[in-house]
Order: sequence, then C-alpha cells, then structure tokens
Amino acid sequence: MNTDVLAEIREKVDIVELISGYLPLKRSGDNYRALCPFHNEKKPSFNVNRSKQIFYCFGCKKGGDIFSFLMLHEGLSFAEAVRYLADRAGVTLPARHSGQERQRALREKIADLNRLAAAHWRSGLAKCDRARRYLQGRQVAQPLWERFALGYAADAWTSLYEAAKSAGFDDETLLQGGLVKARETGGYYDLFRDRIMFPITDGTGKVRGFGGRAIGETDIKYINSPETALYHKGGLLYGVYQAKEALRRTGVAYVVEGYFDLIAVVAAGIDNVVASLGTALTEEQARLLRRHVSRVALIYDTDEAGISAALRGVEVLLSCDLVPKVIRLPADKDPDDFVRAKGAEKFRAMVAEEVDFLDFLLAVYETDKADVEGRTAVARRGLELIGNVKDELKRSEYLKLFAEKLDMSERAMRAEFAKAVRKRKQEPEQPQRRLSEVEADVVKLLIDRPDLLEQARRTVRLDDVASTSFRQFLELVFLVPNGEEDAGEYLMRRATDPETRATLAGLLMRETSVESADKAIAEWMRSVSRSARQRKAEQLQREIQLAERQGDTTAVTNLLKQKAELVG
Repeated sequence: MNTDVLAEIREKVDIVELISGYLPLKRSGDNYRALCPFHNEKKPSFNVNRSKQIFYCFGCKKGGDIFSFLMLHEGLSFAEAVRYLADRAGVTLPARHSGQERQRALREKIADLNRLAAAHWRSGLAKCDRARRYLQGRQVAQPLWERFALGYAADAWTSLYEAAKSAGFDDETLLQGGLVKARETGGYYDLFRDRIMFPITDGTGKVRGFGGRAIGETDIKYINSPETALYHKGGLLYGVYQAKEALRRTGVAYVVEGYFDLIAVVAAGIDNVVASLGTALTEEQARLLRRHVSRVALIYDTDEAGISAALRGVEVLLSCDLVPKVIRLPADKDPDDFVRAKGAEKFRAMVAEEVDFLDFLLAVYETDKADVEGRTAVARRGLELIGNVKDELKRSEYLKLFAEKLDMSERAMRAEFAKAVRKRKQEPEQPQRRLSEVEADVVKLLIDRPDLLEQARRTVRLDDVASTSFRQFLELVFLVPNGEEDAGEYLMRRATDPETRATLAGLLMRETSVESADKAIAEWMRSVSRSARQRKAEQLQREIQLAERQGDTTAVTNLLKQKAELVG
C-alpha cells in the first residue's frame, strides 16, 4: 500500500473521533480513557492519544493506530481497514491495474445494491401481515426482526428488479450481485420471492449477501445469495455484527447452523452466538472467530450430517488454536425447535452442560466401544482429532486425558500417535489434497464451465462428498463468484498454502479425457447422491441392529420406516 496514501488517511481520520464511535472516552490529561474493549476490566486502562494518533491498553498490552484499532475491534484485515477508513476520509485509493479497479467498482456497486435490497425488503415486511404472522408463529418478536433487519421479498416476479432499476442500477450489476436471474426468453426476474429475508453482514455491518426462507409451499425452503465479488459464504458468519461485543466480553462463541437457530438462541438470552450459514465450519470462519474468542461451542443437529459437521468443526477449531466444545441436542431437535418447545431456561441449562470434543467423540461412538476392534477404531479417530493440535503441551495433555477416558494405556496411546506422526513425515510426496483422476476431471470441468459450476452449487451438498481432499477442493472451487472471467486466476489468488497452489496449477494445465462435460458432471452429481444415500442406509442398518439387540421394537419400526423411505 502506498505510504503517502496511508499518511493521508491518518491525517484526515482523528483517532479520538474514530474510537469515540465505539467507546465512551473521557479526557484524562493529554489522553482519553475508557474501559478496554479487548479484555474485561473494572478500572479503565485503555488510553487514546490524539497528538500521537495511537491507542494502548496497559492491561492487555494491545495498541496501535487507527488501522490497528479497526483490525482488532472489527476483525478486519489490514486491506479492509484501509478501504473502510479511506471511504470515511474521502481518500481515493490507487488501483494497481484496471482489473482490480473493475473489481473494486463492482464490489461498491453490489454493496449499494445490497443496501437498497435490504431496505426494500424491510419495507416489504412492514407492509405484509402474512409475513409478520409467520414470524410471530415462529416466536420471533418484533425487536428481534428489527435487530437482525429481517425483511420480506414479495410474492412477485420483478418487485426488487423494478425497484433497483428505478434507483438507477443496470441489469449487469443486478446479475453480478446475484439478486436477479435472466429468463431464457429475455428479461429478468427476482431470485428471492415470497421469502423472509436475512441480510448477511460482515463485522462492520456491511450487507454482503442474503438468505431467504420460503413461507409458502415450495420444495426449496432456503436459498442463499450465490458467490459474488462481495459475498463469500465460507468467509462470513451470520450474526457476527450483532454478536461482536458479546463475543469479546465473554471470550466464547456459540455456533449454530441456521438463521432461525441463531435468532432462537438470542431469544433465549444468549447474545454471543453466530451461524455458519448452514455449512460445516470453515477455516476462514474459525480464524474470524479467533479474533474475538478463545473458546467455541458447536450446537449442531444430532443427525448423521450434524454429527459429521461437528467433528469436522472440531478439527478446524483445533487447527486454529481454539478450544472446541460441543453441546448435544436431543434427537430430532435443532436449537430453534428446542427453544420453542422447551423454553429459554431449559435451553440455557442444556448449553451449560457442554462437553469437550473427546467426550463428544466417545458419546457418538458409544456402541462401538463394546469390543477391541471398536475401541481401537475410536482411539484412532480421537488421535486424528488430537493431531490437529499444534501446541505440543496441549497435545500431550489431550493424549493423557484421552487415554484416561478410554481406559487405555497412555504409553500405548502415545506410541500409536508417534507412529502416525512418523508415517506422515515419511510420506511427503503424498499431499493431503491429492485427487483421483475422476475427481481431477470434475474439478477441471467445473473451473472451465461456469454453467456446470452453478449447476453443481445448486445440486451438490458438500457434506455428501465422502473424500476429504475432494471436498476441500470443491469448497474452494464453489467460492468462484458468478461472472468471474478467469476462475483459475481467482482460485490461485485464494489458495492459501503451497500444496493447494501446486495442485491447482496442475489442474489448470490438465486436459480432461471426458467426451461430454455435461454428461460427466451429471453422472458425478448422481453418484454423490447415491453414495450419500448408501452411507445413510448403512448407518440406519447399524442403528436397527443395535435397537434389535436392546429389544426396542418402537425404535426398530421407526428406523425401518426411515430406511424404506431412503431406498425407496
């Protein structure tokens, strides 16, 4: 970044005025003081000096300039802090080249469009009794829908399109913003119709995208904004803007899956909650949480997909040096269901019974511990999780604790862990993200064909992809925004480690062997669905066998019905 530009921003943005927008500063000699926003304290040790344009806390030792404050307080990157303050100060940032300037201009247009859409839908909610009754039926009171700026997209084909056109937005911006779709016969129609709308904001309150929940009869209950130049699903957390003060105050984040889950938890009196937007927690989301908290408690569904997402979330949290906890919900209940059925007090009591990730693992595989084979399989799964811990002292304590919980020899546990570590070190030529030939063809086709990529994003649930390495690559490829001219270049920019960049480079040079890209992707999507159903059927069969051994005829009947519906 040009140092002259940074100096101009510092000159035009008064640090006292900036921080006063977040904290109640009081004059104390040459400084201004307040309770520190970065740690809990009773006496103010957070100081701001106007002449030096710096802040510093004598308690937690955090300090810096206007950029540092925004990075710490809002969880922004340096570049994001610079852009925010440049906008505030009216300073024009130089573009490195025309491509970057086009992307910057597009992001600004989409941000403006999102603001208009959010306001349009808020107005729609105010005018629609049916939408308000729907929210009231789900026990979402007006203060909550106002807090989260909920809206309603009318049951009309062009309501938002016409409002945006009247405000001066062109068709291309509407398409790039992901809020309308083109008709095959010409013209455009709104993506979101007859839906409760959830604006998805970043830590500064900027609307990046939207989620919509249908309130009428439809097979698709939820739809989300597609990836755009402004909206990257895996890098955002729903509700983080509203929760950030509570996150810092408590040092703990509760993570749920969906929009209504989050609102139900807030209604139950827990403000330090965010939602992972219906997906398993990503590394980007975990890093965002780490800016605010040290401990994260996952509250996911208790079905197979929810358990799988929780275990993957534990891996991500451990690798990001966060302390993972898990809260187990009763069967067939999500947080929204539980709060509405049992009430806030019982939900808070359940949250207080959080368990560490090792106890969660042992509870999940309780029936597998009956014999030697099952116990060793559980032990190896636990060792895989512990292997994500980077701090050696913490890792050692986890190994000791896990051996105690499984009633196994600590010495044997450590020996097995050391053997696994040696094996990984001996096989550096086997990158974690190596793909099979078929998987590599699929990734290459999705990179080369935006239409197939959009189709795959709509159809494939990433949780249904069994291969970890393949799923990681698909997560990356699914980030490519609609309308991106060079998906390969975009992915290379987003790749964060040398292995991924090397594999991507190889894929971009690759010539696929398939005769028909459309047929190949269609067959792959069918195979993902088939495999997911097969795994679910096998899981149900194991549960049926367990219920039969326990003599639980009611459970057997219910499970057999589920299996019949699945395979039928």
